[in-house]
Amino acid sequence: EGGGGGGVVSLDPHLCEDEGVRYYHLMRFIQHFDHQNSVIAPLLRKNPQVVEYYKERTGFVEIQREGRIELCYFRLLDNCLPKEALDKPFLQMYDADREEPDNKNVQYLENMCSLIDREIFHADIRRTPLAFTANQWDLICSMSFGLAALVQGLLVFGGYMTPAAKEEYAARDERVESDVWFFDNVLPTVLVTARWMCVAYLVLCCVRAFSFVWAHAP
Repeated sequence: EGGGGGGVVSLDPHLCEDEGVRYYHLMRFIQHFDHQNSVIAPLLRKNPQVVEYYKERTGFVEIQREGRIELCYFRLLDNCLPKEALDKPFLQMYDADREEPDNKNVQYLENMCSLIDREIFHADIRRTPLAFTANQWDLICSMSFGLAALVQGLLVFGGYMTPAAKEEYAARDERVESDVWFFDNVLPTVLVTARWMCVAYLVLCCVRAFSFVWAHAP
């Protein structure tokens, strides 16, 4: 980092990163012509951490034109990086005719425009106190499904009984000690736990319904 006059030159880290991205894209492109993997591949293996850093920040598009496939590399935005807001599968992009290239391209662009409009809408929501409705939608859905499964499992394996089954048990003359212990100790705990889990599930369903109406239904 020394200058010609012996001073210290401060380099802008953003400019260095931009320059590194360009070199990485260039090497990725040239690598397709290095059929023996004798030049580019060894260079990339020398700095695996740097390569991984730029790989996470690089996207590409395949374009079929005149019987050949062209690759266009571009830099990804920071919110497209792993564990960021846009790091998620966009299944809508797969909803296209794959038999006809022309139709595929048209539908791809239509899907892309639709997704861009949706993400712009979500970006506006993320700047509000209700950002969780867009950022945590998948987590909310997973939690509601998981809690519902836990409630069902608790009722099935925890000895839940219908009122008719309880009356039938109460009408019996003989009592097994293990049954008495179960009804006096286990079943009340199961019922209380199930009630609280149902309350939590109701709250979670309300949050899910509100998130859907606020951020995903429009």
